[in-house]
Amino acid sequence: MLSSLQASRSTWLPVFLVAFVCYILTCSPSVNGGDSGELINAIWTLGVAHPPGYPLFTMTAHLFAKILPWGDVGFRINLFSGLCNAGAAAILAALVHDITKNRWAGWFTGILIAFSPLAWQYSVITEVFGLNQLLISAFLYLYWRQLSKWDQAEAAVAAQTSLSKKEKRKQQSSPAPEAPAARISKTWMLLCFVAGLGASHHHTAILIAIPLLLYMIWMHQKLGGSALRAFAVSIPFGFLGMTPYAYILIAAQSVPKMAWGNTSDWDGFLIHFLRTEYGTFQLGNELTGDAGRLFYRLWHFVKVLPAHTFLGTGVVALILAFRRPIDRASTRFLRSVGGSFAFATLFFSFLANLSLSTPLGIEVQSRFWLLPLLFVSIAAGVGVRLLPYYRQLVAIAGVALISWGFVHENQHGNRKFENFGIQVLESLPKDSILFFEGDHTFGTLYYAQNALGIRRDVDVIHLNFLSRGWSRRWGKANYTRVHLPAKGIGTYGQAGYNLKDLVETNRGPGREIFVLNAIRPWDTSLNENYRLVPWGMSTWIVPKSTPEQDIIPTWMAASEQFFSKPWYSWKKDQLLGSVPGQRWEDVMLNDYLNARHNFAVASLAVASQTHDPALKQRAATLAVSNLEAIQGAFESYYPVYWKNLGLSYRELLPMNGTLQPKLIAAWTNYLRTQRNADPQSPALEQELRRLDPNWKL
Repeated sequence: MLSSLQASRSTWLPVFLVAFVCYILTCSPSVNGGDSGELINAIWTLGVAHPPGYPLFTMTAHLFAKILPWGDVGFRINLFSGLCNAGAAAILAALVHDITKNRWAGWFTGILIAFSPLAWQYSVITEVFGLNQLLISAFLYLYWRQLSKWDQAEAAVAAQTSLSKKEKRKQQSSPAPEAPAARISKTWMLLCFVAGLGASHHHTAILIAIPLLLYMIWMHQKLGGSALRAFAVSIPFGFLGMTPYAYILIAAQSVPKMAWGNTSDWDGFLIHFLRTEYGTFQLGNELTGDAGRLFYRLWHFVKVLPAHTFLGTGVVALILAFRRPIDRASTRFLRSVGGSFAFATLFFSFLANLSLSTPLGIEVQSRFWLLPLLFVSIAAGVGVRLLPYYRQLVAIAGVALISWGFVHENQHGNRKFENFGIQVLESLPKDSILFFEGDHTFGTLYYAQNALGIRRDVDVIHLNFLSRGWSRRWGKANYTRVHLPAKGIGTYGQAGYNLKDLVETNRGPGREIFVLNAIRPWDTSLNENYRLVPWGMSTWIVPKSTPEQDIIPTWMAASEQFFSKPWYSWKKDQLLGSVPGQRWEDVMLNDYLNARHNFAVASLAVASQTHDPALKQRAATLAVSNLEAIQGAFESYYPVYWKNLGLSYRELLPMNGTLQPKLIAAWTNYLRTQRNADPQSPALEQELRRLDPNWKL
């Protein structure tokens, strides 16, 4: 095996070096959205990530981040994904070179794996898919080496049958050799160990490994070996590869702050390993829908194939690889591996339950297409040599995909989520409590505190954690100043305690409570006794008994300061509001724009209700300035935006008559774009005709 890698070094080494350098130059320097932030925190603090825990990823990425001598914590852990995917591309480039004995074929496979848009996207942020690609690639390389050994042994047996009678008598006088597949080779043992490592990282690896291992056992028996012996040897080496799972048992003993679940005993370990909280055979319990719509999901995979196979060239090469095979070993390899990946893709698509009705659901689903794209890339490399001018085609593919990636997948300098977390925390009063929800807030707030040391005086608590049965153990160990109500089943939820219980148990002098994306539809417990006041991105929970004159100056000043800070720009043609975009940046931006809009509306309410001329002018001015700041982002989606902007202009109109044309334009836009009946529309039309006798809708 080492000699084979040595022979193909001129193929896989350039792939690895070019890919890794590209990833370094485009790697995100900090935390990102989705699971990325949670994983960074679990890795850096040696905690336990969400089910199934990803222990191998946690330990190896932590070691890499500690060894790497430069870059922020986020950059170092993000780069580990790039290292893994560059390694995967190199291994499979070597595999295809070994099959075809053609350097260009290996390069084409490496290019598709390293530089397809989907692969690049998850090679510059912290995600589990790079290591999954690496382990499956190593497994496939070892699997190919075992098949090729068997093919050589079979060829030797076939040659022996063609010997002359004299040569046969000579060989018969010597001891009979062992059957070609009777021995369990070191390659087989290593392959089973790598399969176990894959299972200790990501469960999808099992869907690839098990069918191929069963095929190997069948081949082993067919070629004269013992299936029982092969099975007996495979099991212990597979379990040896799964020993990293001991980590989540050990790590949970200290109850780390970034620890999902209670994996300190066997019951909790099995719940985590089997992903019981998500549903063992489901992707998750949020954004769900369309479960079992097999062909609907497969169609989404078919649609992304051209973009990730260099305009479909890889698909054409794949077809040629099957139509014109090289030899028996490569035919066996492509058919068995293709069958295994087809089974995995069908099985996964049938059980997947994420809704594909939203762009975000499609984006989450699409990351799991990396697995079948591995096989497509391998087969494309085997078949590309059959295309005319294939050398020129491979060179063009490399240049084109790398150029595309530097423009569209470049995360260099992306500190949006880091800044989001810092700004939210720094906006809060000392010793506050912030209850929050959402993946994009989870990782960013914890990263700001755990990796950057920002505002550790604020207790930042994920409400989703409090809804779990293990929350009391976790809360007691990590939030000594926070008290969880002993009500119902003792967790946050309809059968336990609610937000009002949390507030009344923990609120006190110098201890203000805020929420961020954390009020669930069922929880209306705050409505009767508390008011929700905008405070930057967060919401301040204040008793209704508190006089308004005591709270208005505070929340207005806090929100004004928050929204006066720079924020990254957005496209004016983005349709934001009810459906998040395909990037977590869009989700975060949507939250920001909603919060700013809510602050403007609250300021407008103050302006319309107060009798203090100075306060009226200040509040109306804040409403106008914040609504104008987001003008254009809502114009295609929020008709009510234009209504509120017009109302804000009207409050200032007695003090500034030049705003009249803007008022007319705002309300005209509202009346033209609104879709639902509004009883105030006739009054607005009457007011517009009063302001401009020639006005027409």
